Amino acid sequence: MKFTALIKDYMKKEIVYVDEDATLTEVVNQMKIKQTGVVIVKFDGKITGVITSSDIFSALVQSVFSETIDNVLITKENVSDIRAGTMLGGPTTVEYMTSCELGGTNPCIQIYEDDVIENAIRVMEISHIHHLLVMGYEGKIVGTISSNDVLRAF
Repeated sequence: MKFTALIKDYMKKEIVYVDEDATLTEVVNQMKIKQTGVVIVKFDGKITGVITSSDIFSALVQSVFSETIDNVLITKENVSDIRAGTMLGGPTTVEYMTSCELGGTNPCIQIYEDDVIENAIRVMEISHIHHLLVMGYEGKIVGTISSNDVLRAF
């Protein structure tokens, strides 16, 4: 494993954004088209969180058992129409949001493109997440890296 490999050599450079009003169906379609497991959610041009394929799967599980997300009853009949903003209201680890100074409730943890894979592994494990936003030194998001991307360095 190349623990010292740079994140920028393994990250996905195409960033997928959706608006908080996007439906779950639209989010999944973007994931399929762009072949990614993460989308960044925006509201009024500001990042409010991320939605991952795991979040989508959780929503599907909740729909099978007719559970609620942010006080919205999720059923098999309405799961495809759930809005991205509603997904961000689900059970999450709010304390991590302050680490990237973004509003919202889903974890949105960042790492820099010139950091090493070993540190991405550490951050993912400590935070119990599988996707990180990758930042350039200009302070802008330049990509994402997932646990699957990290495996490519193996």
